[in-house]
Amino acid sequence: SGFRITDCQLGNTRSRAIITKADDGLISGCTIEHAGTAVKTGPEYYWNESDYSWNVTMENNVIDQCSLGIQVAADGAIGNNDIFIRNNTFKTITKSHAISLDGCDGATISGNSFATPNAAEVIRLKNSTTITLANNLVAYAPSGKAVLSVGPNVTSLQGAANGMLYSGRAYALSNSLSGLLLAHPSSNAVAATLQQYSNSNASSRWILQPDGNGYCKIVSAANGLVIGVNQSTSSAAPLILETSGSGQGQRWALAPVGTSAFKLVNQLSGFAATVPTASLAEPVTQLADSSAAGQLWTPAFDDSTYSTWSTAVGASADPTSDDDQDGINNLLEYALASDPAKAGSVTYGNLISTNVEGQPVDYLTLTCQRRVAATDIIFQVEYSPNLSNWQTNAVLVSSTPNPDGTTREVWRSPPLADSESGFLRVRVKTTD
Repeated sequence: SGFRITDCQLGNTRSRAIITKADDGLISGCTIEHAGTAVKTGPEYYWNESDYSWNVTMENNVIDQCSLGIQVAADGAIGNNDIFIRNNTFKTITKSHAISLDGCDGATISGNSFATPNAAEVIRLKNSTTITLANNLVAYAPSGKAVLSVGPNVTSLQGAANGMLYSGRAYALSNSLSGLLLAHPSSNAVAATLQQYSNSNASSRWILQPDGNGYCKIVSAANGLVIGVNQSTSSAAPLILETSGSGQGQRWALAPVGTSAFKLVNQLSGFAATVPTASLAEPVTQLADSSAAGQLWTPAFDDSTYSTWSTAVGASADPTSDDDQDGINNLLEYALASDPAKAGSVTYGNLISTNVEGQPVDYLTLTCQRRVAATDIIFQVEYSPNLSNWQTNAVLVSSTPNPDGTTREVWRSPPLADSESGFLRVRVKTTD
């Protein structure tokens, strides 16, 4: 017990970079690259080794190019206890989950940032109880996958909706007291005061940008300025727009409350963003953390046009551009909710065989993730036997909602005869 693994550079192994089977431990400040599993903790009964792990903290690590990130393992029973996974940065996880949690009684997953799509769900939970998710930021959902997978026998889970947010999306933040939106309606200039406002527009759209150690910057989609408090630690100091810098007054923690809302807590002052009344145009100030409804903000996606999406993700304003040079232009990346800065983040099709009325039939299928809230595009899946004559007779097989507001859709072609060729494509065009 009492182990410490800190400030190490580890990797280049096809197995585990770190494996622990002890209690009261800390893994902190490590950079782990090119490993099978970056960190594994828990027993391995197959080898008759060790017991469950208690009171283990994994924080402030950078994990990149690993098949699996952090794995808390068990063999059926709930035995791991008090596991803390916080403020880690997960870059590219190539084959499995960034975090896999099994057999835990008491775990907190907070302040982590997930930079690129994984091959599987970002976080997988199973056979565990008393789990808290808070202040985690995901750049993109894996194509066709949910961000969070909740498996069997998971109870007392907090933060499933408001503990997993997206840094690649634009949000409107509505106040629980007034129902009005956090905005800067009067001015786009530096030092403009934030107010609560009734209409959704560019001044009420916000992008959550990870800034390390469990904090983020809140960036205006209108002009790229960030929310700050003029480096003030005073109660009732106003929230204003600032040029992005390194001050703690621009860094915010997203503290979940209930199932859908969170508080915006400033790192410098420890105060929460607050509106004291429900009045229109009420300035937003920082006040001591309390149970007041004026401190609760509920996020809702507000990037249903190419313009708001491209601003949120830093993509070219030209929808015909191909920022990552993968042959998929930005308009299609927008429609498919993929990453315009990461080549190969789009799902492709398969040939499957199935029985229809007792007879085996071949179909070509295409699985894609679709941005269903997009209001400025027409989305079609088309079939052709020869790449020349395209028809709109592809069949939607299934549509599964994802937590990020997209859907995972499976489309199929008409039945294919023996040795017959067939092609499916996604066609997207703007409504204007």
